[in-house]
Parts: sequence; C-alpha cells; structure tokens
Amino acid sequence: MSVPTPTSPIAPSPTMPKSRLFRRLSHRRASLFCAATTVLLAGLATTPTSRAGSFQINEQSVSGMGTAYAGAAASAADASTLFFNPAGMALLKDAETQTALNYVHPRAEFDNQGSNYGNAFPIRGSDGGGGGRGALVPNSFYTLPVALLFPSQRERGSALNNDYFSDLSVGIALTAPFGLVTDYDPNFVGRYFSTRSKLITSDIGPSIAFKLFNRFSFGAGLDVQYAAARLTQSVDYGLAGFAAGLAPLGFTPGSRDGQTELYGNDWSVGWNVGGIVEYLRKGEHLGFLDDGRIGVSYRSGITHTLDGDVTFSHTPAPFANTAPFVNQSASAVLKLPEVYHFSLYQGFAKRFAILGDVTWTRWSRLQEIPITYSNPVSQATFITDPFLNNPGLRLNYRDTFRYAGGFTYQPCERVLLRIGAAYDETPIQSKTTRSTRIPDGDRVFLATGFRYELPFRIPLPYFRNFDLDLDAAYAHLFLPNKPQVDITDTQFHNVRGEYNAHVDIVSASLTFRFGLQTPARNESKDKVIAK
Repeated sequence: MSVPTPTSPIAPSPTMPKSRLFRRLSHRRASLFCAATTVLLAGLATTPTSRAGSFQINEQSVSGMGTAYAGAAASAADASTLFFNPAGMALLKDAETQTALNYVHPRAEFDNQGSNYGNAFPIRGSDGGGGGRGALVPNSFYTLPVALLFPSQRERGSALNNDYFSDLSVGIALTAPFGLVTDYDPNFVGRYFSTRSKLITSDIGPSIAFKLFNRFSFGAGLDVQYAAARLTQSVDYGLAGFAAGLAPLGFTPGSRDGQTELYGNDWSVGWNVGGIVEYLRKGEHLGFLDDGRIGVSYRSGITHTLDGDVTFSHTPAPFANTAPFVNQSASAVLKLPEVYHFSLYQGFAKRFAILGDVTWTRWSRLQEIPITYSNPVSQATFITDPFLNNPGLRLNYRDTFRYAGGFTYQPCERVLLRIGAAYDETPIQSKTTRSTRIPDGDRVFLATGFRYELPFRIPLPYFRNFDLDLDAAYAHLFLPNKPQVDITDTQFHNVRGEYNAHVDIVSASLTFRFGLQTPARNESKDKVIAK
C-alpha cells in the first residue's frame, strides 16, 4: 500500500466509523502503558536469532557447523563437543584448547501490507530498512584428560587407564547460547511494536566425563548463565492525546512519538548430561563400516528473573512524569527451553563418514512472560487490561524438532572436508503471535566446511607435542515460506505484512592439541622392584 505523506489527510476507513474509533480509543487510552510494555515483553521472548528456533544460537562449534550440526552429540571431533555432549570429552586423547569466532549476518526485509490504526487509516512509516544486524558470536573450550597429569601411573596401569576405567576428563566452555540484535529505522511502520532489540547471554560451563569398559562414555556439567536484555520501541502519545481530546494542541495519531526502553539482567544456573556408545571403536570394522557411535544429551531449561528498569523518554507535557508513564524498576521472568539431542556418527571406507541428528527443543516452557512493575498504578493498569487479564504476555510457543544430515571426506591425512543440511522448525504457531523483533519461521540450513591440520609441531618444555588445527565453515539459512505477521496491540496499532529473511554465517576456529611429556623410566629402580 502507499504510505501517506505527513501532509496527507487521514481519512477513516469505511470499515469503522470515525466516531466508533474515537470511543474505542478513549475507552482504551488508560492502557497505553500496557501497549508500550507488553511488546517489550514480546521482544524479550523473541529477541533474535534466526538459526536454531526463535532466539537460540546454534553456532557453538565450527566443526559442527560444517555438517549443519548433524551428529553433534556423537562426533566428538574436538573440544567443542562440550556444548552438545560433555561425554565426548572422554574420546579426546589430548588436551585441547579451542577459540572460535562466528560472524552472523541476518537480513529481514519487511513488506508492509496494510498496517493500520484499528482498520480505520494507515500507519505512516517506512519498511524498517531491514531489521537484521550482523553480530560476532565468540566461544571458547578447554578439555583435559586427567590421566595426562599422572603419566607414571598411566604406564603402570593405574585405575585411570586400566581395562575397566579410562580417560577421566574435565573441561570448561565459554559460550553464548541465546541472543542477537534487530534494529529498525526510527520511522519503521512497526515502531510501536519494536525499534531495537538486544539480548545477550554468556554461559560458563564446567564439565566432567569418563569412559567405562572402553565403549561407554558419560558426561555432565553445569551452565552458569548471565542474561541481559535491552529492548526499545516507540510510544504513540499522539494517539493517546488525540483520544483524550487534545487534537487542537496538535495531538494526532503518529504525530508525537516518545520512546520506552526495558533493561534487565540476571544470573542463573542450569545443567547438562550426556552419553556416547561406541558400537564400533576406532580400529574395529564391520564390512566396510568402521568407527561408529551413538550419542544422546540433555540440556536443562534455565529460568531468569531479569531485574532492571523501564524508562520513558521524549514524553510530551500532558503525560510527562505522570503514572503510568514514569521511570521505575521492573522485573520479568524468562524461561529458556530444555534441549534433547539424538545423534549418529558412522565412518566407512576409512575416509568417509555419515552423520545424523534429531534435536527436540521444549519451547512450550515459554507460554507467557510475567512482568512486575514497582509503580502500583502501572501494575494495576497492566493487570486489569481486559485483553491480557494477567501481568504478562501469552506467546503460545510450541515444541520443535530439528533434523540434520551430514557427510565428511578425508582426501589426505591433514585435510577433512564437510557438508551438511538441516531443517529447523519454528516455535511460533501463527502470524498473530509472530513478533516484529524477529522474522522467525521454519528454515533450511545449508553448510560446508573443512579442517586443516597445520604441517608442523611446536616443541615446548613439558609437552610431547603441540599441534594446531584450523577449522572454517560457511552456512546459509533461508526460509522457504515467507513469515507473515498480523498483530494488534491494545491501542489498535496493527502491523500487517511479510518478511523475506535469510542468514549468512562465516565461522573459524583454532584448536591447540597438546599432551604432557612422559618422564623417562628409571630402569635400575624397576629392576630392583622386579627382584
């Protein structure tokens, strides 16, 4: 539809008489604060990413991304196994330190298809300029087989390395499992729903793993997680003043925009556990099959109570410093989902491997987000809102599946090539519950990558070797069906349109592998002990 200029007359639609719209606006003007803060809650629940369902970030392993994360809970390719299955540490012979950087570039081009005020007249504004913004997602992992600290005991067959128990390992992961950024033009047609959204999480994950009977590996860990959200949107004071009879003072819909921002942060703790069964260990063969294993892992949900503030700015005189439009403290409860991984890794013909993965994410934990305000007028206004009837936002998220398949080929000793594809479901059920803060929808994930073992070793004191691996990957995500949005707030702002969204990801990591030197044996002492 055409967007009227600021001087264009605003005419009511035949579908709603002008007087009827005025009566509805007057009846609802007291809940403008609800409109301003309710959508902030929507953003808290849907602050992006566009890669692993709603705002979950899957970019926690460069080696995994090359196969679209197929087999992520079973491959145990390097130290990044800590995120997807801590049991994979028990399969790593050397200590490893890995540092990775992922550049995620989402694009979300909005096509306005009739956004309006209560079906009466159009909302003036732009298409937003493309809501996605690039972001760097770092992560780091460190794993250590504990037996490397006891080389003399390893030689003599200690409990750390005998026929029944071997390779107790510990590790720690530094990751960012949720979050990204969307940023629209200030004049975005959906500015009363969102202008800028930013959610970050930082996760510290200590883990432990051990191998039993040389075929079964088990691991467990903690997730000590920090979360922070900063979400902004416009407030239509022009509409509120218009409904209050302030039109002679220049208050018309869309003419006096202010801004509201919600900020909150929190620390919380979750946990994870996993197991791997090696039905074909390295060196064993079944026909042309070799090196086969199954992995299963579980990552618990985490509940954050984000304590912070709600602020209002550019508030015109009739509403300034008047409840509910007052700066105040606030808190919101955000329930992050639990995740189940089921993975397969199967090598064949010595140089090839096929990987499969099914991931189930329990997004249904996030049905609504309650919020509490310190100002009793604000809280009462929100609670008594007849559209919500509770201090929170109903999201109606559903559980989702992600399916992935991958393939690797090792053409020579130092090079490993990877390719993979995945189909990822969205937890959003319909266009009436989709937020403009992220154009989320079912997506297809196409990826490729490689590993190159650098052809040199760095000699260092106390280390028998110091190897360096370079991993790189690229992925392209696209949405086969354009996500549609048709949402209306309590002030009858309606945003209607569809998104053309895609994401490009480039990732690289360096993995340092090293083992401690074995002390020289004291042969004379051994002879005495033998006698």
